[in-house]
Amino acid sequence: MSLFTELKRRNVFKVATAYVVVGWLLTEIATTLLPTFGAPDWVAKAIIFLFALAFFPVLVFAWAFELTPEGIKREKDVDRSQSITDDTGRKLSYVTIAAVIIGIAFVVMTRPANHEQPDEPEVVVTAGAPSVAVLPFVNMSGNAENEYFSDGLTETLLHMLAQIPDLQVAARTSSFAFKGQQDDIREIADALDVAHVLEGSVQRAGDRVRITAQLIRASDGFHVWSENYDRTLDDIFAIQDEIAGKVGQALSVSLLGAKEPAPIVGVGTENLEAYDKFLLAHAEHLKGSYGSLKVAEGLLKDALALDPGFLEAKTELGLVYIDQWRTGLSSEDKGLIDTIRLVEQVLAERPDDVRARTTLYQAEIFADIFANNIQAAIDTTELLDQHAREHRKDVDTVMAAAEILARFGHDERAFELVQGLVDVDPLNPTVYEALANVLEQLERWEEARQAAQRSIELEPEQPNVHTLIADTYRAEGNIVEWLRNYLAAMEIDPKDHELPGQVAETLYTLKLPEQADEFRARVRAIAPSSPAAYLLDVLHEEATQDLEAARAAARRAIERDIDNRQSAYEKAVRFLVRDALANGTASDILAYLENAIPSLADFDAPAERIKEQIARYAVLPLWVATLPEEEWKRRYRVLFEYGSQFGFDPRDESMPGVMYRIVDGDRDAARDMFVRVLESNPVGTFLNWERLMILPILAEIKEDPRVQAGLQKYANDEAVLRESVRKFLAERDRERGT
Repeated sequence: MSLFTELKRRNVFKVATAYVVVGWLLTEIATTLLPTFGAPDWVAKAIIFLFALAFFPVLVFAWAFELTPEGIKREKDVDRSQSITDDTGRKLSYVTIAAVIIGIAFVVMTRPANHEQPDEPEVVVTAGAPSVAVLPFVNMSGNAENEYFSDGLTETLLHMLAQIPDLQVAARTSSFAFKGQQDDIREIADALDVAHVLEGSVQRAGDRVRITAQLIRASDGFHVWSENYDRTLDDIFAIQDEIAGKVGQALSVSLLGAKEPAPIVGVGTENLEAYDKFLLAHAEHLKGSYGSLKVAEGLLKDALALDPGFLEAKTELGLVYIDQWRTGLSSEDKGLIDTIRLVEQVLAERPDDVRARTTLYQAEIFADIFANNIQAAIDTTELLDQHAREHRKDVDTVMAAAEILARFGHDERAFELVQGLVDVDPLNPTVYEALANVLEQLERWEEARQAAQRSIELEPEQPNVHTLIADTYRAEGNIVEWLRNYLAAMEIDPKDHELPGQVAETLYTLKLPEQADEFRARVRAIAPSSPAAYLLDVLHEEATQDLEAARAAARRAIERDIDNRQSAYEKAVRFLVRDALANGTASDILAYLENAIPSLADFDAPAERIKEQIARYAVLPLWVATLPEEEWKRRYRVLFEYGSQFGFDPRDESMPGVMYRIVDGDRDAARDMFVRVLESNPVGTFLNWERLMILPILAEIKEDPRVQAGLQKYANDEAVLRESVRKFLAERDRERGT
């Protein structure tokens, strides 16, 4: 008998065939499913190796042993007449055929997730404008510290896809609202109003990264495109380009009818370390806290040191500088000037970069406001408004424009812009915050609170939104609810010194010095050299009747040229002004102030800085007390005109409106408006009424019986308010056990 015949009789060939087919099937299953469970690469490779290693021993076993009714026996011990190798061979054939059928079915069902698609994927065309949402790629690294990397990859892809003309891409924040969620794809697509969803996972280990990505048609769950990438980190930029290119190909070619996908600009660096620092910085910037903004600044500077041509990092650093200036971390304009320089470099290479253009306009406006170039700021605001209307779906641009329009009194224009963002980015808490801010400016208090509450529902840890809600209550005279929301904000951001500073100032004004001192101590512990700390020194000494100490504290604030955060510099000046008026020292204090603030001495020259211009308002009562009537009236008119640039209307029912009518010579109209102001403003909105009544310009109307009656009612209401605040704080202390 030949060797071939004997191998055939002993089923060695069939064992080999069955082993190969079953091994192939198990390998396909392993390489497909193991990555889903986060298994490292080596597991699948080990399985393949073991199957290959065992092949020869299995053939030796098939040659040496035979399956019999009594079990497995050595072949030499089996009686040939009793052999059942034919039956065994048929069973092996059945196993092989079954494995082939199962394998083919498995491959067909999983083909989109495991086989590279052709360069031009065949996609079923769907009706309507093509749209996609990029969901946060899942961090499969088993290390939460890698979260910034997967989030950064997601944002990069989102930015790249947004460059495709006529492709609607769901906004970043709304897409990220589904991070960590297990919602059905159809529900997600419906919430974001898109037809397709791009999702995936990232597994980073050492210098290697595994990325899976799949584009899903929401209507039926069809996988339009998918791919697995197992590369070194050095390939991350190529992977990003490939994913964006393939998705763009599927959507722009098949759905938009383009002959080829639109060119897409990726992240502007090939330096992996610089890119890594950029992603870390962006994650810190999004936190928006005092500490995180400084961390973000350092990381971005490191990124630019590694790659000076990294344009995205330049724009991001500019935005960090703007936020530092906006939040009071930076009181000078150096960061704004640096921002202008950085984004001008970006725009020189990318003139159509929307984000960089928005950043440039913001920096120019804030720098002009700082330098008191108000007309220039107004002109640039108009450019920003136009820019926002040309890019209504760019959330950051629209919100930046709305914020600055509201600053200049264009509340209706700001509202119209922000309202449109609700449809563009429906799950973005910042959108609802911006909407609440504008509604507050429009004095639509309840609507503002509803928008703010929606923002908190989407993102609870927002101290600034709690303060926004607080301000709507204060506008209605509800100081207790104002205080409750400020305390909530302080719990969220305990390092913010301005929050307790505002609480302390209100409590001092309410004549609750003991309660105010608690919050003053908190300010001094966090930021002893801050404008808030200087102002509270003045108010504390005034509340304790140590006027000499209060005067000294006010002079320190002015001579050290503190920033005007929360009007600290202005209020230090105003204390000296009202103290001088109360003590008959107007001329002496005016001389001191004109020496300490040179721009006061030459009123007709433009003030160099915004806070010096504001100081002129504070000093007006001294000019009224010391200058001829025609001169102080002229100065009032000049300052009123200046205020109109910021949306001030002398027709407003307000204290400035009252003063404007006095200057205009219509004292009856001034008195009538004063009474209406008293009647229409709850006491919680007008806590400084006693300080106002000392102003010389109000001397003629304050003796009117109607005014006196209104002021007496205010005094009574304030006493009631003071007691309710005292009780609220006492109850808070009991709950805390203090």
